[in-house]
Amino acid sequence: MSAPIKSNFVGTLIGRYRVTRAIGHGGIGAVYEAVQDAIGYRAAVKILGAQLATDPRQKQYVDRFLDEARAVNLINHPGVVRVFDFGETDDHIVYILMELLEGQTLSSRLADAQQGKSKRMSVLQVMRLVRQTAAAMAQAHEKAVIHRDLKPENIILVSDSDVPGGERVKILDFGLARFLDSPERRTTAGVALGTPMYMSPEQCYGGDLDGKSDVYSLGAIAFEMLCGQPPFTDPKPARLMTKHVNEAPPQLKSLNPALPNEVTELVHQLLAKQAAQRPDMRALMSRIDQLEQAGKLPSGELAAAAKPAPAGAGANEAFAPTLAVDSLKKKAGKAQENLFRTLLSQRPKVPWLVAPLAIGVLLGVALGALALGRRTPPPPDCPPAVVTPNPNKPTPPDPAGTGTDQNKPKADPATDSDSPPKKANDPAAGSPKGKGKPKGKPIKKAK
Repeated sequence: MSAPIKSNFVGTLIGRYRVTRAIGHGGIGAVYEAVQDAIGYRAAVKILGAQLATDPRQKQYVDRFLDEARAVNLINHPGVVRVFDFGETDDHIVYILMELLEGQTLSSRLADAQQGKSKRMSVLQVMRLVRQTAAAMAQAHEKAVIHRDLKPENIILVSDSDVPGGERVKILDFGLARFLDSPERRTTAGVALGTPMYMSPEQCYGGDLDGKSDVYSLGAIAFEMLCGQPPFTDPKPARLMTKHVNEAPPQLKSLNPALPNEVTELVHQLLAKQAAQRPDMRALMSRIDQLEQAGKLPSGELAAAAKPAPAGAGANEAFAPTLAVDSLKKKAGKAQENLFRTLLSQRPKVPWLVAPLAIGVLLGVALGALALGRRTPPPPDCPPAVVTPNPNKPTPPDPAGTGTDQNKPKADPATDSDSPPKKANDPAAGSPKGKGKPKGKPIKKAK
């Protein structure tokens, strides 16, 4: 029987690195500082939770851990944290070794500004950070990798004199990254993954994702940076996700009237409900460059938002880790389950579906008409007898009920108006015993 896995790894040797202190922890693991004693190189080591690493039923988490290492190395961009090792120790410790960053998370920076501990960023600073994030994610998308969990907690600001503004963006936590060109999917169809505060509408209802989903998340981050609050808040994730799907975000100008129109229009484009209506990351970068060159990005400190951020968005719920959204669905009762089903049924209308839908309706009508046309009709009435008059003598009409066919209809007066009436004793009129000629056939003209 193997020894139990430690809950505190300080002092543990991970590869050639000795763990020195804890940095933070998340839903599926913890991050520590480690040092390579021979050369004194410091790194960060991310360790998967003990239960998840050893339970065969939780293999998906080990797979996600590996995905993060693969995604980061595939992207290879200065705006993404570097990963340089991945492995599992003899004690079944699954880990990732990555660069140790000295900086501040964007969420911490925004909180300090809200509390008056630091200055608010200018529009120019905000848009430069948005551009840097877009540059890193553009390269990720070109490598067929989408993040799916962009949020202020996963963006670290580090000092770098080589970039405009003196701060560089570093994107973390690609644990939910999806490889678009891989047939293997880590996500169950219809299950929403992501942090609800920053999820795209298509994420909320478990739809197919591409890079435009990350664009929406970046738009929600930019919205918060400019006015001090995210576009939607609610203490319950299901209701928050419903807002992303159904409701328009507040107008940025109403929250901060000092913002330039060009900036607010751009941010609202990023938050479009339809993915096709959002720009991609490269187009976003180009637009920000145009605004900066045109002098449309003020460098003065942003004023406080005109309205305070709505209260009641609990950190443990609105900022819940991605996998907690799934667990809410699993643990929920009937009412909560119905909420998730409602999300799936409330997908935004896609314009390109209108034409196929109309064709489908017309096709259905045509098939219905064809089906009705093929129904067996009731037996028709016998056509009226066509009687050719005898040139030698007039022919009286057939008395009712004298023919062999009791259901034979009466002759149409419109067609027989030129024929003289028949006499009752005319042999052509038939006899009570039915020995006359059949009434359904025309009588040949006498020569």
